[in-house]
Amino acid sequence: MLACIRRYLLYPFAVSALLLCQDSQQFPGPGTRVIVDAHNCYPYNGRWGDRIERALSVGFPVAIEQDLFWYTDKISGKSRSIVSHGKPIDGTEPLMRDYFFERIRPIMEQALREGNKGDWPLITLNLDFKTDEAGVAATILRIFTLTHYTQC
Repeated sequence: MLACIRRYLLYPFAVSALLLCQDSQQFPGPGTRVIVDAHNCYPYNGRWGDRIERALSVGFPVAIEQDLFWYTDKISGKSRSIVSHGKPIDGTEPLMRDYFFERIRPIMEQALREGNKGDWPLITLNLDFKTDEAGVAATILRIFTLTHYTQC
């Protein structure tokens, strides 16, 4: 039985993996593209407001993680997606548009003007959804489709 598993499952997989990895240009090797991952790169409880600046100061490429939480204001009843790890929250947490996208806008515009795509993607955005309300997904969809950008 074990011989059958090896012959029919493992060997074809191993051969396929070797064939796929033959082109070294397709798969960067260790050390050819190292990306710093700025995990939880946002202010938290009024502290660490410079996290995005520190992440961007290491150079490019860089990965930046943003945690998204759905917040409903108790007084107005209005809801919005905020950048936060979760409770406790007080409503002063930044919007992703303000904290992340507006901060990287000049960097990306300059990169587009220069046209050097050697290090692209310059910034990899990792999103961590801390709540599952439909509003969070709708906000992200609006941001990435560039519609209603001023409301996100």
